[in-house]
Amino acid sequence: MCESSDILGVYRNGAIELVDPVDWAEGSHVRVTLSRGPVHPIGGGVSKVIIAGYGLPGRCVAEFCDQAGIDCVVIERNGETVRSQGALGRKILEGSGSDDSVLRQAGIRSADVYAITMPVESSALAAVEAARRLNPNIYIICRTQYASRGMEAVRLGANEAIKSEQVVALHFFAKMRDRIENAVSASR
Repeated sequence: MCESSDILGVYRNGAIELVDPVDWAEGSHVRVTLSRGPVHPIGGGVSKVIIAGYGLPGRCVAEFCDQAGIDCVVIERNGETVRSQGALGRKILEGSGSDDSVLRQAGIRSADVYAITMPVESSALAAVEAARRLNPNIYIICRTQYASRGMEAVRLGANEAIKSEQVVALHFFAKMRDRIENAVSASR
């Protein structure tokens, strides 16, 4: 594996983009070796993440952790999901993301990030409080349905709240903007 100081560029959109300018003569031959896995952790010092909830948002966070080489533990209430994912090698515990004993078993005291992705707002808010109490330094990202509950999550100790209604509103805005811009372009 390369050291980060050996990285000259990245492959994007069919070409290799160099990170820094070089003084190579035009037409210089270059040997390219692909690295396997992340060259340096994407997480920037994050070594352990706990995820509460293994629906689509939780799975997305877990996939990111897997790709970045970050250790993650999932907490999930659905026993069948716990059994099937455990059989596939996923570190997963059955229980509540707000239960002190489950959080301790997941390693809350040594975790860097707690991603609370479960859909039930009251459970998510309780998970914020429990995590903040057990690890005052952990970075907490909490999912909520409504902006008002997102503000409450931050008041309770979340560093960030992802508010579903706000995400939907932004997507509607973008789709409307794109539709109007396309209609204007087509009329020219």
